[in-house]
Amino acid sequence: MLVFILLLASAIQVVGASAAQAATLARVSRVGSHLVLNGSMWRFAGVNMYWLGRDDNVTDSQGPSYPTHAKIDDGFDSARQLGATVVRSISMGVSVGSPRSLEPALGRFNDAAFDTIDYSVSAAARDNIHLMIPLTDMWHYYGGGKHTFTSWRGYADLPGQTAATSNQQK
Repeated sequence: MLVFILLLASAIQVVGASAAQAATLARVSRVGSHLVLNGSMWRFAGVNMYWLGRDDNVTDSQGPSYPTHAKIDDGFDSARQLGATVVRSISMGVSVGSPRSLEPALGRFNDAAFDTIDYSVSAAARDNIHLMIPLTDMWHYYGGGKHTFTSWRGYADLPGQTAATSNQQK
């Protein structure tokens, strides 16, 4: 799963980059049990900047706000100084069911939510940092997750049940 997310993040990173940046970004791949970048075994160090899509440290009546571009730049500058080559950000992918989410309601998308995500992808490309972007999770919290998707469709919310184990959800 980690390899899939890293590959997806590399693809997203290239899509969000300018043509000049995209030409210099390489994709992470897997050979056997090793991650490979530019033909060499690749190991990474990373930080968790969960707030790149929505910042729950700054809230108002609608809940978590969007981080400013300056905060995003500062976060990537700090990550780079620490030697990070990967940044994980759950709020860039798990973003459903609340007013500032990418998808606040089933089938309704929020263009404003893409601004900080697009900017974060660009900042990661600028700093040659790969992104790890989870697309859903098992938690019940403001950012949404698997339970938001299943409740939108009227499926039972059974503890420990996943889409892969539920015949009802297949």
